[in-house]
Amino acid sequence: MDSGVFQFLSTGQLPLSHPEFQVFDYINAIVNMMSGECCDRITHPLNLSSACSPQIMPYTNYTYGFKGMIDYIFYSSSNMVCLGVYGPIPQEWFDMFSVVGCPHPFVPSDHYPVIAAFQLTA
Repeated sequence: MDSGVFQFLSTGQLPLSHPEFQVFDYINAIVNMMSGECCDRITHPLNLSSACSPQIMPYTNYTYGFKGMIDYIFYSSSNMVCLGVYGPIPQEWFDMFSVVGCPHPFVPSDHYPVIAAFQLTA
């Protein structure tokens, strides 16, 4: 399951029944932000896309207890096209040096750089 934030940004909507809304009392805060009007979802009109697909960048965070995608680049697909993404450190490198998580002397952060090139469109 994608996080609620990722789902909201990438699809433009998020149902209020999303599991992440159930943990805290977000619904009252959302209703207050919507001037007291309630509906079954929150929306935005930004038409955003994620530059990094899981096939290219399966994870951006690699610690001793967690490996997953938590860093993103979103862009307006109506104004830009993604030309390419700099991929992750190959898993073979981690295996070769017996690295089981970061930070590590060779990789000082547990977050990997997320780098993409874009072109503006007409």
